[in-house]
Amino acid sequence: MNYPKILPFRAFYYNTQKVGDLSRVVIPPYDVINPEMQREFYQRSDANFVRVDLAREPGDLRYEAARGTFEEWLRQEILVRQAKPGFYFHHQTFTLPDGREITRRGFFGVRRIEDFSEGGVKPHEKTLEGPKADRLKLTRAVRAQLSPVFSLYSDPVMRVDHLAARLKDNPPLFDFKTVEGERHQLWCETDPIVCKLVGEFVSEQPVFIADGHHRYETALNYRDECRRNFPPGEGFQSFNYVLMYFTNRNDEGMVILPIHRALHHLGNFDIADFIRMLQKHFSVTPLPTDKPPGGDPDEITARLALEGKESHAFVLITRDPKKTFLLSMKRRAWRHSPVAATVPPALVDLDVTVLHRLVFEEILRITPQAQAGQENIIYWKDTRRAIEETRQGNGEITFLLNPTRIEDMERVATAGEKMPQKSTYFYPKILSGLVINPLNPEEQLGF
Repeated sequence: MNYPKILPFRAFYYNTQKVGDLSRVVIPPYDVINPEMQREFYQRSDANFVRVDLAREPGDLRYEAARGTFEEWLRQEILVRQAKPGFYFHHQTFTLPDGREITRRGFFGVRRIEDFSEGGVKPHEKTLEGPKADRLKLTRAVRAQLSPVFSLYSDPVMRVDHLAARLKDNPPLFDFKTVEGERHQLWCETDPIVCKLVGEFVSEQPVFIADGHHRYETALNYRDECRRNFPPGEGFQSFNYVLMYFTNRNDEGMVILPIHRALHHLGNFDIADFIRMLQKHFSVTPLPTDKPPGGDPDEITARLALEGKESHAFVLITRDPKKTFLLSMKRRAWRHSPVAATVPPALVDLDVTVLHRLVFEEILRITPQAQAGQENIIYWKDTRRAIEETRQGNGEITFLLNPTRIEDMERVATAGEKMPQKSTYFYPKILSGLVINPLNPEEQLGF
């Protein structure tokens, strides 16, 4: 039987009459929350979502604590459930690092889980076993999908936006600003005809995972586990579907920012020797570092973007404030190099491939296993902080990158290849705690 790929669902969400300001309870995805942020979220509210999504109890006790908290919130109606199945349309208004304000539009729904070999859901990054094991234990404990997989579909004529346009005439379910200044608006569409048209349109094409690869594979593993433990039923059981946030790749709010790489514990590292090795492959140009001392991050970013139009380009930050370098290699030169010949065609034109395969592996001799284990690498999303941390001696060197393009990500995913870890940073993240998908094996999805 051909089951619908995308369906509306009856979400759990916060009861604002109980929790008040939603900015006090919603959080970013678990994998970007450090211990300091976790402590701050605990202090922000007794109903903060971190108490379920990333409880601070040690070991496996965190999953028992999460289940107890989640069930208590349901009993107290801190979390309530939508009466009818619906899609939850979301507007996220934010400010870019350059000061521009922009809005990204999307909607929450559930997507039928497929093995990657089926081709309907396309990943682009590798996953690690540790996070998947953690998320699977949490899913078992709370029997719910707490955070969405962020996915992309293609809709150049904005058909979905037109179908959902009438919602803007109604008061949103939620409308609030986070502490960081992002505005979130959420409307619920329960009209069966609109939901059917939206679901069928997006179902006609594959979706690309932008963020949440671990969450998707966790949902797949949980589905397989449930299929072994529960009768097959009609196939519409919730465990056969995964909570997704669908965004049009053509939306003006689609933004990818770079993720920079800092290297540490490189042994007998000598910057002069390293520069000489780089010069065998790259044009190495010193950058001005006098205004302000160590270089202006905005000027460095602009120079990197300009150079990246024609070449594979990186900025090398060193501990010495007077030593910042622009590395540039013509794309044709890289394509004809012996190292490039060892790279799959879908990956060969990526800046992150050049950096990891040529610089990290061939020049610095950092193995792929060491890279996957992050033995020598720290990832920075904030350019200014990446520079400051390196200048303060927290790492030997740092490479600043240009962002990966959406079309590059789609090409890699379509070819069935995987980028190096942390190759894309879709900005901003989708909040956890806006909508939750319950996983009741005895309950059927649909109208």
